[in-house]
Parts: sequence; C-alpha cells; structure tokens
Amino acid sequence: MEWFMSMDVLVVLLAVGSIVIGAVTSLVIPILLIWLIVRYMRNGQVVKK
Repeated sequence: MEWFMSMDVLVVLLAVGSIVIGAVTSLVIPILLIWLIVRYMRNGQVVKK
C-alpha cells in the first residue's frame, strides 16, 4: 500500500507540475512578446525623434 501511495503522490505531483509549467509558459511568453514589441516601438520612436 505504501508503494501505491507514493506512486499516486508522484503522479499527482507530476500532473500539477506540468500544469503549472504550462500555465507559467503560456503567461510568460505573450508578456515577453508584448514587452519586446513595446520596447521596439519605443526605440523606433526615439530614433525618429
């Protein structure tokens, strides 16, 4: 029984970890893209001035 319990805990931890990693990446990647676009636009405006 203890072995089954440890396996269940490992599976749950893996599932939760993968979900958390997926959520973090799906949140961070668009934020990074927006930040890069904003930064590029600001640099372009500065160069035009």
